[in-house]
Amino acid sequence: MTSSFEVTNRRNTSHVIAAPKVRHAPKASDRKCFSERPPSRVIARNDDGDLVSDQGKVKGSDHRKLSRSRGAQVAKCLRCQKLFTATDNHKLACCFHAQDKERVEVYSDGGRLLKVQYIWKCCSQQAENDGCCCGHHI
Repeated sequence: MTSSFEVTNRRNTSHVIAAPKVRHAPKASDRKCFSERPPSRVIARNDDGDLVSDQGKVKGSDHRKLSRSRGAQVAKCLRCQKLFTATDNHKLACCFHAQDKERVEVYSDGGRLLKVQYIWKCCSQQAENDGCCCGHHI
C-alpha cells in the first residue's frame, strides 16, 4: 500500500509529513454510486386483471411495455419510480440522486426575488436532470 507524503525543508533538515487524505465530491458524470438492494415493492394484478400497486393503478403505457415479459414478476423501483422485472434489473438500470433537492432563490441587485429553482445537493444539477448515481432497482 502506498501513501502520499509531503516533504518540507527547514534549516537544512528534511521532515516527512504524511499528507492528509482528501475525499473529492462525486462529479455529475461519475455514475459509480452503487447501493445495497433492499426488497422491492411488488406490483400485482387485481380481480379485473389490471396491474396495481399499493400506490394505485399502474398506467396503461407502462403496462404495455412490460407485458412482453409475461410470467415475470413486475415491481416498481422506490428510487426512480419505474416499473421493472428481475431480468431488466442490473447495476446500471436505475439512475437516481443520492441526496435531496435544495431550494435556491435568485435575487436582483435591488433585493427583489427573481426566481426560485431547485438543485440536487449531491451533484448541483437542476431538478430536471437525470440521476447522477446508478445502481440496481430497489
